[in-house]
Amino acid sequence: MFRFALQNLLSRPLRTALAVLGLAVAVAGMVGLFSIAGGIDRLVRSTFEQIPGMLVQQRGAPVPIFSALPSGWQSEIESLPGVHAAVPEVFSRVNRIDGKSILSPPRLLLGVEIAGRHRLRYDVFHEHLLPGGRFLEPQDQGERNCVLSRQIAEEFDKQVGDTLEVNGVTLTIVGLYHCGSLILDVNILADIDVVRDMSRVDRETVSCFYVEQVEDVAPVELAERIERHFTG
Repeated sequence: MFRFALQNLLSRPLRTALAVLGLAVAVAGMVGLFSIAGGIDRLVRSTFEQIPGMLVQQRGAPVPIFSALPSGWQSEIESLPGVHAAVPEVFSRVNRIDGKSILSPPRLLLGVEIAGRHRLRYDVFHEHLLPGGRFLEPQDQGERNCVLSRQIAEEFDKQVGDTLEVNGVTLTIVGLYHCGSLILDVNILADIDVVRDMSRVDRETVSCFYVEQVEDVAPVELAERIERHFTG
């Protein structure tokens, strides 16, 4: 039987070669897909390992930029046992920088409540601030100042003190950060109300809340507590 099968393969070399090629392409495709999935999984895991808190966003939204929540929930979340701070954030896509259309990689405007960020024990962007600049301070509230990733600064040949035109609005760069993550190093941080004005988001809406728990509360336990509070 084996000899018959071998003779059949050798008697039609073209068909045999095409069959082997088809199988090789299929196997290579599966290996490639599993490799990509594994790489994405490692990227997401390593990114969230840098962020000890949690994001509260709209149910069903895949990422915060598609989420919308009432800004009044901040006081409710902060009143829950186990919450150290709940900081509102507004996300918006950057479409143009210095007149250049932004398609890939994507860039995001991240509006932060500056006073709230300073209440956090750990802020991933603040911790990865590069020398020569500073993070957003209380005096930046309402001002068109920003902190952006080193990748964006290098792409547009910018440094601290320069200006950057984002979606038609000129921002002054006061600091640069570098987290080493493709997910985190896409942001331009500015005061939350400045980003709201740039993105036409009203004062009663946020994209999400960054919640930092007290040290003796497990994140899973606090997440369940927050979800129970807003059920219904």
